[in-house]
Amino acid sequence: MKLNILNYKHVLAIAFMGLAVCISSCKDDEEGITGFRLDKESIELPDNGGEVALQISTNERWTASSDADWYMITPANGEGSAVCVVKADSSYMYTQREGLITFRTVSGEYTVKIQQGGYERAIKFESLQDDTLHVPHYKPLDEAYVDIEATANVSYKVVIPETAREWLYFKDENSPKYEEEFNAETTIPRKQKVRLYFKTHIEWDSERRADLQYIETGRTDGIVSEVGVIQEKAPRIIPSRTGDSLALLTVARMLNVGVPWNTSRPITHWNNVKTRPVTYTYNDGTIEEERTEERVVGFTLSMIETKESLPDQLKYLDQLETLAITSNSNSYIKEIELGDVVTTLKKLKSLSLFGYGISKLPASIGDMENLEELNLSANTFQSLDDVIKPLKNLGPKLKYLNLASCRIVDGDATKNLADTPNGIDPVSGRHIGLTGTLPKEIFTYFPNMEYLNLSYNYLHGQVPDLAKTDFEGGEILPKLKYLSINLNRFTGKLPQWMINHEYRGCWGAAILILNQEGRDYEGDLSGFDNEREFTDNMPDCPTDEEEEAQLLNLPILNDAEKAVAAEFSAKYPWEKYGNNCPIYGNWRYYNRIK
Repeated sequence: MKLNILNYKHVLAIAFMGLAVCISSCKDDEEGITGFRLDKESIELPDNGGEVALQISTNERWTASSDADWYMITPANGEGSAVCVVKADSSYMYTQREGLITFRTVSGEYTVKIQQGGYERAIKFESLQDDTLHVPHYKPLDEAYVDIEATANVSYKVVIPETAREWLYFKDENSPKYEEEFNAETTIPRKQKVRLYFKTHIEWDSERRADLQYIETGRTDGIVSEVGVIQEKAPRIIPSRTGDSLALLTVARMLNVGVPWNTSRPITHWNNVKTRPVTYTYNDGTIEEERTEERVVGFTLSMIETKESLPDQLKYLDQLETLAITSNSNSYIKEIELGDVVTTLKKLKSLSLFGYGISKLPASIGDMENLEELNLSANTFQSLDDVIKPLKNLGPKLKYLNLASCRIVDGDATKNLADTPNGIDPVSGRHIGLTGTLPKEIFTYFPNMEYLNLSYNYLHGQVPDLAKTDFEGGEILPKLKYLSINLNRFTGKLPQWMINHEYRGCWGAAILILNQEGRDYEGDLSGFDNEREFTDNMPDCPTDEEEEAQLLNLPILNDAEKAVAAEFSAKYPWEKYGNNCPIYGNWRYYNRIK
């Protein structure tokens, strides 16, 4: 134990001797320094802040002071040599700023110049190569956007050029807009994102491009940066079996239905798509030849979401005979002008746009060579003239016309049309829908009409009288086996041509003819004065051998189609099948199946 104590004392003695030597050495060094010296005359600090060491060599007492509050020096006083640290935060200026540190000693004053560079005004795109962004020709509606990140230290706005606003947009809640603004709270560059939405590109021969401008605001000499947006071109569609598949998928995407088919299966097995072997001329610009293969002759899409007319890709489905695109979301608040693309389908016989939101038809629809059946129910027409005039040239070809349920507003005021002057709802300020008197031409223009549905609108006045001289064949609508005018505001007497019509017994008088509601624009209670004359001696609905033969050849509805038809009929009791058999066409016949 005594040995350990002696060893410990020995170690302590050696340590104290070493410390004494060190102190003596340092004192000798400082005693060798006279005056006051600094290792730097100036210090440059980075714009994002930082610190720099400053070596003081002296044997004097000293103090340091700064002339600005954006930097500091520590320690600020001392005796003898020391290492000081000069610190500064990020600059908040676009220009360089300067300061001066003054050291005071008994021998005089010494200064160090402090400089910090300002941030250059800039809008940059660090994540983009060549400031260019590439987007695909298609994405599902809820994925059709890109986020663009900019690093900036100025306030700016992002502007979509006028020429690109048909396919690029920002969103303000659910509405499109074409400018976004960002305010800079500091000169320190900050990252900010803007979400850019894009629409499907349908052209296969070229991509499309737009240059978004990032414009500094608040200055007349502000900087302008650009981001190029390039959308790839769509795949080429050639009318053929393969082209039909591409066209169907593109149409579904454009209408925001997604992909309603199992594309791993042949198109002949796709739901609500009808195909048939067709001989046609294939032409891809290089090869032109006759081919016979399965082509799409009918299809239906429902529960769509669009504010636009039918997609342009429909034109590639040139063998279509039956087409139904129905049930657009919020269709009653939309006013869509139907484009010409559907009129290019020369073989189309049956067209249903039930609940699409159409308010105007193209003049060319009257030139369709084979169109026989047209369902325009639940759209936003305001006058029958908007429908009849474009359809006039269809003349005797048109056999089925459905204009039921074209009500835009259905409220308390519409129960009495006198409360809706000029067809305007006083509560919402919107037009109430299809109103006006019934023009004679809706009958005389289409002498071969077999099915006419005008139910559940705001039509008023008297049903016009017709004479045999109004028709070239001398007979008044001899094939009209279905007529529905119920739930309107008709008054007066039913005309004699209806009372004496051969198919009066087929019309379902109690529900489809006599059942009116509300009051007209004069405030008069709707209804007919001669109901008994119309219903007395009501004949049975005559059978038609030609019709019976047609019915026997129609495809039988499957369980799913029957269920949809039943649901539709429950909602609209004046319609048995309505638009629920579109894939097969021949809607006027299906509607008569008991």
